[in-house]
Amino acid sequence: MANSLAFSSKNRFPGFKEVRLVPGKHDISFVEFESETQAGVAKDALQGFRITATCAMKITYKPRSSPRVQSLDTQRL
Repeated sequence: MANSLAFSSKNRFPGFKEVRLVPGKHDISFVEFESETQAGVAKDALQGFRITATCAMKITYKPRSSPRVQSLDTQRL
């Protein structure tokens, strides 16, 4: 999935832990970081990132008991 490619380098986004895909959904995934601050840096850097000419990332953030997860979905342009 293209979303996971944007996060694939740990050097690009320190604190990156993993990307989890949602079975049966091609347009959403969850990304985990070591801290809320690190997740925020990645969110700010990748908001609107174009996966293709007509598809861009739309990133939302929802803290859990340990606030480290971002929800990624794609948005047709």
